Amino acid sequence: MAAPRPTTLSTAAASTFTPRVPMSARGPLKVPFLPGYSSNPLGGSGDSVKSSGHKKMQTLTYGPGGAHTTIKTSDIPRLDLKQLETLMDPRNRLDMSTPIVTHEERQAQKDSARNSYRPGIPPAWLKHDRQVLRFAAYFQEPVHENPKENFRVRHCTVYFYLEDGTMMVTEPRIENSGIPQGTFVKRHRIPKNDGSFYTFQDLATAETLEIYSRAFRLYDCDDFTREFYRGYMGIEQDSQEIIAPEPQHVQMGYPPHSGLGSEEDALASCLHLTPRPPRKDEIKLMSQEGQALRFEGRMANGVADDSARRFVVAVYVSDDSVCVWEKKQRNSGYSSGKFALKSKKRTPDGTWYKAQDFFLGAVVVINAMPFHLLNADDATISYMEAHKDEYPVSDERLILSKIRQAKSAIQEACGKGPDRATLEELANLTYAAGLDLSSHELLTLIRKYGQQDGFEPDGTIQLSKLAALL
Repeated sequence: MAAPRPTTLSTAAASTFTPRVPMSARGPLKVPFLPGYSSNPLGGSGDSVKSSGHKKMQTLTYGPGGAHTTIKTSDIPRLDLKQLETLMDPRNRLDMSTPIVTHEERQAQKDSARNSYRPGIPPAWLKHDRQVLRFAAYFQEPVHENPKENFRVRHCTVYFYLEDGTMMVTEPRIENSGIPQGTFVKRHRIPKNDGSFYTFQDLATAETLEIYSRAFRLYDCDDFTREFYRGYMGIEQDSQEIIAPEPQHVQMGYPPHSGLGSEEDALASCLHLTPRPPRKDEIKLMSQEGQALRFEGRMANGVADDSARRFVVAVYVSDDSVCVWEKKQRNSGYSSGKFALKSKKRTPDGTWYKAQDFFLGAVVVINAMPFHLLNADDATISYMEAHKDEYPVSDERLILSKIRQAKSAIQEACGKGPDRATLEELANLTYAAGLDLSSHELLTLIRKYGQQDGFEPDGTIQLSKLAALL
């Protein structure tokens, strides 16, 4: 069977027919415009992606007169044939007239040239590289959890980096401080309250910086910072002296007396690991046993109802113990009896009372109650005069040496009025002359050089006789 004959087209149809040619791989392909689907990413025509960063060098172009090149003759390197002849000579390898540069030396020259290069106008990060302004500062921190202190002063260091204008605040670490220390504010540009940033013009000693609602007081800087401000801005950064308070050693006190036994016995367990009995003056206990100084006193607390109450204050010379009891008075409204048990008493200063602290006119505080000593029995006055070396208020020689500066006032009083004066008049006369003598000292003068009326602390003395003694 014969193959079918191909169908022929008419002449008009053949003239308008365009044969279909398969598209080449270099032609424009209809692909999606997505990564990985670009048919010609480095350049081409049609819908392909054109890259301006990969231009090909074109040196041959066509123009009027034919083809011509665009390469400049000055850009074409020219070879020195004489140097090539020198290099082709085998004896060139043995030429030792010039030093041979090794690979390591050539690399070192390159690195040196690279590291030593600086532009004519260096940027700030290069000009001020590793240049830091350093200020010493402190701030006050409130303390709420400790009843012994209300605030705490913490020292820190403020750094300003000139290369980028950043700042950092650190606090030196102190061992066993119990406070988290180290970097207080990390390095960054710190803003001010108005929204701008701190610069080196804002930093100066004796100034206060407010960093995140906390006031930092600058009081000192290092030598580089001081030289920088002096040479660049003409400002002198002074050093503010901070005087630290003297440390005070707080000594622990002894616990209060429990009331069992004497206070000295109770303190023995605090002073020694093994309690020891307190030492006593055995000679004084034996020689002064039973000797007591008895005074009459009244309360000096300023209460009108207590001014009429009378007390007996007894001081035992053997151990300096004190006992107080109230005298019985009819219709006083107060029960008589012991006011303070016999024991050693402390003064308001914390020391122990001694027998020498009790005399007429003295004010002693016993069990937080002040007593003004008004009178004493004759045995007490006589005992103090017999031991005048222990009781200065009963030594007439010491009293005369005190009253000698009032001699002119006493002589003047003799010429104006009566020659005799009572104890109260003598007290007023000496007080006007600037002397503050106790009642016991005036009574000693009257008992020695005047006339005493019975056993009462009163009497008279002849002023002319007293002036002659002075």
